[in-house]
Amino acid sequence: MSDESAKVIKLVAGDTDWHRRVDAWVAAAFAVSRSRAVSLLASGAVRLNGEKVEPDHHVKVGDVLEGEAAAIVEISAKAEKGTKIPIVYQDDHIIVVDKPAGLTVHPGAGRPGGTLVNVLLGMGMKLAPAGGRQRPGVVHRLDKDTSGLMVLARTDQAFWKLVKMVEAHEIHREYLAVVAGTPEPLKGTIDAQIDRDRRNREKYSVVPTGGREAITHYEVVEKFAGASLVRVVLETGRTHQIRVHFSAMGWPLAGDETYGNRLPKGTIPAFRAMKRQALHSARIEFIHPVTGKSMVIKIVPPADFQALVKILREGAPEKPRSGATSTTRSKSRIKVKTRRGKKRG
Repeated sequence: MSDESAKVIKLVAGDTDWHRRVDAWVAAAFAVSRSRAVSLLASGAVRLNGEKVEPDHHVKVGDVLEGEAAAIVEISAKAEKGTKIPIVYQDDHIIVVDKPAGLTVHPGAGRPGGTLVNVLLGMGMKLAPAGGRQRPGVVHRLDKDTSGLMVLARTDQAFWKLVKMVEAHEIHREYLAVVAGTPEPLKGTIDAQIDRDRRNREKYSVVPTGGREAITHYEVVEKFAGASLVRVVLETGRTHQIRVHFSAMGWPLAGDETYGNRLPKGTIPAFRAMKRQALHSARIEFIHPVTGKSMVIKIVPPADFQALVKILREGAPEKPRSGATSTTRSKSRIKVKTRRGKKRG
């Protein structure tokens, strides 16, 4: 279940690239403008030897340039007919959709169409041009096989305001997930940097240093035999963050073929009923970027998620014990902090 957004374009500097400015190399290598090359380097979508560098950094022979294909390859999103996307809220400036699982958010390398954006355009929905040709209106994303709420901009005014809100962690996103085992403590915070996996560059992994800050708050809602229903709040929004963090802790998500490699034996039959990761964006809260109105929107999980919970619930459910929030370490040696107060992110 790897996402198109995770694919990497990799280049190695040769003799002709020696002592060249890296922004010039990026512009030539990926056939983009110099200003776009600077933007790609600044965002971290393109890195040199796995690290962010300044545009005027000079390249050496053997340096490795890695770029996120979806960010580099500019494809114009075209209107397409498809299964209508449920619109939970809309006005002149924004829309909030209930994204179905199995649908990539926007076109990119290897997927020129058949995405959420294509279908919304096919429904006659206006999306903010400021998002770019392949990502009009998109200010945040969900993995292809994650379902639930997403907010998109319809006007450039709303787009730029929402982008700033995302960067300032002012859009509160709450998820529901079914994970293997029982997270301990039952309410806590996973604070562990994430970077591309060194062995598989289409995956991400927890790293001790040199990665991007990633903070995930969670609370066990219901315990089952060998599994748990967990409420998750993101303080940061890294690619695959919830899946990577919970897998690293030894509590992989049900149905996650990419990161769910350590499933307890007893949960496998029930988990196999889930054909994608059991992750749903259930609640989103933010201040409307134009009107200033407080927005709180909720959506129940789709049928496959509810069916999995029903199967597990019919086993031997347990109630989480209140007060079990002391700091602990998982088998992965990543520290889980006691969660203090409600984080917004």
